[in-house]
Amino acid sequence: MKELKFNTQGSDKLNWFSRSRLTQSPWSDIKIQPQNYFSILGMHNRNFFINRNYGGCPGDDGWLAITGYDCGWEKHYWPRKNVILYSKLSGYTNWGQYKDVGVADVLAVFLR
Repeated sequence: MKELKFNTQGSDKLNWFSRSRLTQSPWSDIKIQPQNYFSILGMHNRNFFINRNYGGCPGDDGWLAITGYDCGWEKHYWPRKNVILYSKLSGYTNWGQYKDVGVADVLAVFLR
């Protein structure tokens, strides 16, 4: 199980999920590594997308993604769609390194 915590005070239904609001993460490098996406809406139909970089599908690296595009690393999980992927490492992973990528059963959001 991976858990992320956010400071949601003054946020709305989309911007609470952002790097600037992140207060706790299981990945030690998420605050210091560059990111091209940290968004609920993501990109390429990938939602809840925390990605470090694109490198032409084989070079895509990140922390969290819900599959939605046609990269080989996403096709690996077909016919399942909207698969919740996360890095099992202490930092980001290459999405094509399947031994380092976890598949979650549920992505839950809790409010308090």
